[in-house]
Amino acid sequence: MTRKASLILGLAATLLGFVAQPALAQEEIVIGATVPITGNFAATGINYYNSLRMAQDDINAAGGIKGKKINIVFEDTQSTNSTAVNALVKLVRQTKPPLIFLNSLSVQILAQEQEIAKAGVPVLYSGALVALHEKKNPMMFRIRPADDLQAAILAKGIDEVIKAKKPAIIHMQDEYGAGTAKLLEAELAKRNLSFVAKETFSPRDNDFSAQLLNIKNSGADAVICVTYNRDGGLIMKQRRALGIETPFLCTTAMFSATTLELVEPDDLKNVYAAGDVVLETRNDRSKDFVKRYAERWGFKPDPYGAAYYDAMFMVADAIGKVGSDPVKLQEYFANLTPYEGTAQRYLNQKNGTNNLAHSVVLVKFKAGTKDFEQVTSFSAAGN
Repeated sequence: MTRKASLILGLAATLLGFVAQPALAQEEIVIGATVPITGNFAATGINYYNSLRMAQDDINAAGGIKGKKINIVFEDTQSTNSTAVNALVKLVRQTKPPLIFLNSLSVQILAQEQEIAKAGVPVLYSGALVALHEKKNPMMFRIRPADDLQAAILAKGIDEVIKAKKPAIIHMQDEYGAGTAKLLEAELAKRNLSFVAKETFSPRDNDFSAQLLNIKNSGADAVICVTYNRDGGLIMKQRRALGIETPFLCTTAMFSATTLELVEPDDLKNVYAAGDVVLETRNDRSKDFVKRYAERWGFKPDPYGAAYYDAMFMVADAIGKVGSDPVKLQEYFANLTPYEGTAQRYLNQKNGTNNLAHSVVLVKFKAGTKDFEQVTSFSAAGN
């Protein structure tokens, strides 16, 4: 068993002790969180859990919110949309928190959206699918950059960094993968570029050799890779085994410490990744977060985790200023003025999206290592 697998199993056992606990005392402020604790997405959930607990502990150690401690109650979304919906409904009905954190799995959040509207409780989420903010649900606030920004930085990388003329794409065959591919086609068209090959795969696939060979035979001079953690790691390893050295520009999952645990340094030759931020170099606060997170949990945080850490501090600021009435908390995030966090400068631009994060970067992995360096960046207008 790998060290990361042991950590994830330990996470599941630990988290189950935190799941579905009622508000224990009136002196506590209870916040909800729907997190993939078990199942295929548990490797993603470990980042949310660690960061939210770390933020909770930091806030409580500093005296809480006006003397009241934060208590985050977790519900397991597992790997299915129905379980994610049930987890949300259970929190709303039994725990009755004034605010809930959702996860980064856009397809699960889409399934939860109607229940969010019914509940009348603000939610903070990190799923990047554009279709989420197109719902225009006033209770939903995104704490990470949306996929349109990811598409913009990847297209910029293809055109200005790689200077490719014949890009190809391989992507997950779900709403996230198909939606991102559509955004990328539009961004490349602005630069008079188009895909010479398009390959897809299913969420549970393990063998990607046929798709990779099709791309190799197409004559593509760069490849955009739209994946989650597990499949992204497998594609990198199989790419190397097939002797493909064409530059690969990957979506944010490749930026994650969870994905990097699945690959070797040599798998990352000529690989780039889109991401929110390079935490190690952003500012003193982000450097301190990286150091303390690694000391506590045994591996480096990723931008997903940093976003939840920041978001919990924003929630604490909101409750300190306006109290724990869900209506007032919704108004706080609807009118959020610049908030400087570890991962982003958060701001509600009041453009109908309720997106709070507006900057992305492109990094390149250094030869023979899993370390990376920023090569370019992109920010939304008005940020």
